[in-house]
Amino acid sequence: GRRQGTVRVQNSRNWVGEIEEDLLKPALLSLKEVKTLALSGEEARWLLFLCPHTRNELQARGYLGALDYIRWGEQQRTGGRGRVGTRGVPFPQVSSVRSHRPEWFNLPVRKPGQLVSNRFVGERFGFLINSGFAISDTFFEISFPTDKDLYAALLNSTVTFLFVELMGRQTWTQGVLYLYGPELRELPVPDTSRIPIHLQECIIKAFNKLKRRSVKPIAQEVKQEDRRALDAAVLEAL
Repeated sequence: GRRQGTVRVQNSRNWVGEIEEDLLKPALLSLKEVKTLALSGEEARWLLFLCPHTRNELQARGYLGALDYIRWGEQQRTGGRGRVGTRGVPFPQVSSVRSHRPEWFNLPVRKPGQLVSNRFVGERFGFLINSGFAISDTFFEISFPTDKDLYAALLNSTVTFLFVELMGRQTWTQGVLYLYGPELRELPVPDTSRIPIHLQECIIKAFNKLKRRSVKPIAQEVKQEDRRALDAAVLEAL
């Protein structure tokens, strides 16, 4: 932006302006937006306005860009599409935001999950490693209390993909494989405490080589050398 500490943005309703950069968080809306399994936040095409401050606090901080954006939002009305379904409702009165506290524009701030699971399994497979994205509701988030690097590697093995193929749900009309909460909760995952340390290190090392390159369609992915090295290490541990 022209003012230091701001970013010039345009939203889906063609509002254009500058917002303070510490109130904008990278957001992931679609798997098509990323190429690698390891997300850094720099790949984001979208930014989420994530403001923890009240209007008075923004004024005291001199966050004029955020205040301008909020005033614009208060003048907007729903178009009758999507989940709202009713036309002409002022944004602050929409049911999904009017209960927000301290004010309608304050979204809940929470720690992101360690891994991201897409609800739909397409031609590419993988559980993304999240290091800063805000995640849309097209995804599920997964966290483990310990051994997060090892679990990330295990979930991204072809062994896990085979279980996903068996456990995912599929509709006759669309032919898309769905992986929702019930399937994720029942997905078999090895007990890391039973894997010897030297094999844990081999699995993590193999995955570290793989996670930063572009993920290929499944038929090509399983032929890649680094993919085969990861799968071999996981199978040895099993």
